[in-house]
Amino acid sequence: PLSSLALEIPESLRQVIETQVQALSPDDQRVLEVASIAGVIFTPVVTAATGNLDSENFEGRCETLARRRQLLRVADTEAIPGGDIAQRYEFQHALYREVLYRRQAPAHRATLHRHLGERLVTLYGQSSEVGAPAEGRSIAQELAHHFEQGGDWPQAVKYLRLAAQVAARRNAHREATANLEHALELATKLPESVRPAVETEILDKLAGMYHGSLDDVRAVETYVALRARAAQYGLVDVEIRALINLAYPLSYSSTDRCLEVLDRALALSSAQRDPLARAQTRASCLIRRIWASGWNEEDADGCRKALAEIRRSADRAVVALHLMDCSLLQWFSSNYREAHRVAIESLARFTEDREDNLYLSFP
Repeated sequence: PLSSLALEIPESLRQVIETQVQALSPDDQRVLEVASIAGVIFTPVVTAATGNLDSENFEGRCETLARRRQLLRVADTEAIPGGDIAQRYEFQHALYREVLYRRQAPAHRATLHRHLGERLVTLYGQSSEVGAPAEGRSIAQELAHHFEQGGDWPQAVKYLRLAAQVAARRNAHREATANLEHALELATKLPESVRPAVETEILDKLAGMYHGSLDDVRAVETYVALRARAAQYGLVDVEIRALINLAYPLSYSSTDRCLEVLDRALALSSAQRDPLARAQTRASCLIRRIWASGWNEEDADGCRKALAEIRRSADRAVVALHLMDCSLLQWFSSNYREAHRVAIESLARFTEDREDNLYLSFP
């Protein structure tokens, strides 16, 4: 959107616009500068608090400027939480907004962006948490932008991830992955206490989306990056999961590399203290080893035993995930109807109470 672009303005044109701005009263200039933080289109009742300004006075000045055709014009209306209908205004040209935005000191702009993000979170409450406010549109992308410009990296990363979820539900794959990739970039700015978990969670989600959309080249690259990051941070369970998930996309290009990562995951599983986690690793590795190198009864029997342990100890979603995986045992045995039944029933159980777009994930 134009609100997030730094437009190149010729110096002569910038001076013309600056002259028009200088002709306004200091109060009107202040209103327009605060409005420019929100973007080309803004809602006074929301934006005024960003600069600690009175909302009625703010909107009154916008109305007067629009009536005089001075930089602003009346736009559409917006339904805000609580049932009120608020008037929106827009700059007559994006260049007006850009000049007003750039004439403010960077530190001041950052403070206003952060205040506007906080104002939106307060206004929309829990609706912003799920990325779908009352009127049916998501403000997660908007929040991510303001918190990033405000230097609040944890909030920026949080809302980029929410924006990715919203995009995935709309089957907007490129938008979803772009948001996650940007969140990964910003995650490097997070405190060391939370960075490992956030970075690996984002990489895991990205890799699953690439794999789910059959982009195996990127899936392999991302799983390799996840495995390296997990090893760097000493996250054994995450490293094992990355190796296991790497196996399928690798198998299409190199059986040897596929078997190599599975052997590595099985070797690492000795460091897993939880018996259930070790059983999950065995079940996942052995079924993939059969997939890559062909049937052998020893691996099949080991997979069945591990699956039995999982069924005794894990919750329904985990059991369903492994049942889907291990339905390949029936398929390899030519028991196609049973394989189909297990896969369909397990998928239904796995998707209970989930909002993920399964077309953009490994399951």
